[in-house]
Amino acid sequence: MTQKEIKENLDKIENIDELKLEVLRLKEEEGISEKVLSKYINKIKKHDLKVEKIKKSYNRGKLTEEERYNNVISIWEQATKAVVAALQDSFDDYNPI
Repeated sequence: MTQKEIKENLDKIENIDELKLEVLRLKEEEGISEKVLSKYINKIKKHDLKVEKIKKSYNRGKLTEEERYNNVISIWEQATKAVVAALQDSFDDYNPI
C-alpha cells in the first residue's frame, strides 16, 4: 500500500472507532511497526478522552443534543487529521511503506 492510498483511506474515515480499526489494520496487514503506530494510537486516545468529557457534560445537562453531536463530530475530524498528518510525517518520500 502506498502513502497516497493510506492517506485516501484515512481521509474516508468518519468516526473515532473506524480510525482505531484502520490504525490496527495498518499494523497487522501492512506491517507497520508498533513503535511507529504508538504515536497515532496515543493521538486517538487523547481524542477519546475529549469525547468522554463531552458525553459527561451532555449527561449533566450542560450541552444540548445538537451541541454534543457537533462537538463529537469536530473531535473525530481533528483526530483523523492528526493521525493522517502524523502518518505522512513518518513516511520516507522515496520509499513506500
